[in-house]
Amino acid sequence: MKMMGRLKTLFGREPAHADLGWHMDRFIELLDPAIARLPGYRQALEPATQFAHQYCMQLAATLPGPYAVSERDHGTNPLLSALFPRREDIAAAFGRSIEVRDKLPTLASGTPLEIHALLGLRQRVNATPPDAPSGPSRAWSKPRFVDHTLRSLALSEQAVRQQFASAAFDSLRHGFQQKVEAQRRSRKHLRNEESLMREVALVAGDPVDEPDTETVPQVDADLSPAGLLAGLVAWLGAPHEHLRLEMGNEDAQVILPHADPAQRGLQKLELPTLVGVDRRRWPVCLVRFTYEDALTAVSRESMAHRYLLI
Repeated sequence: MKMMGRLKTLFGREPAHADLGWHMDRFIELLDPAIARLPGYRQALEPATQFAHQYCMQLAATLPGPYAVSERDHGTNPLLSALFPRREDIAAAFGRSIEVRDKLPTLASGTPLEIHALLGLRQRVNATPPDAPSGPSRAWSKPRFVDHTLRSLALSEQAVRQQFASAAFDSLRHGFQQKVEAQRRSRKHLRNEESLMREVALVAGDPVDEPDTETVPQVDADLSPAGLLAGLVAWLGAPHEHLRLEMGNEDAQVILPHADPAQRGLQKLELPTLVGVDRRRWPVCLVRFTYEDALTAVSRESMAHRYLLI
């Protein structure tokens, strides 16, 4: 599929949303409008943009799931019971997730609906009680997932993956913009310090000391239009350095119940861990649930405060 076809898949088919070039032009306007006046800037930016976009699509495709979530199945579905250790964790995930409360009304219809979403969770390990008997189970510390949070709600699995890919691409762009803004602040700080030193030296009649650039990071960055373009191309050309799904994280292991209590901990399912702008590093997967279950849970909660950043 050519670039435009992939972009339409990711951003929808309305002209303003289908054209990634349009999105990048708007981003360049925010970053530095002078970049757009550089000869051949689009040709320089397009390969890296396409590479980063494809990377985000691949990330979305690797998300495990969707797994069915229902209070009715808790206790009989081992995976569900492992993801949500307590039955009430399910309702809490629905009712306390900001995006569920905000987006659920937009998905309402006259027919029963199944909602798909991205689930993020964190793991808390409970130490084995001191009075537990010795043996294989004595050394086992029970992992317990907490802070279940939902985002990217949609009516299909594919739509959730598209939302994730779109959010991931936006995160890459915004990450570069934040880096540039930090560099600009550092440079402004250095200029202010130099100006202050000159004023003090002028009043005191002393020679002007050079400011300590080691305490002001990123002052040597090239913030010219050409330098920003080169930096953006390099940033988008290495998306894995800024956003990725990691495997091998013990905090993302789902330990499934086993018929033999002594074998607990031997059955494991590992979820990928989202590493990006959110420092909490969420293990993530896709889930599906009924609209009615989510609506009921939202009506019971007085405040939604959980959120997940991509």
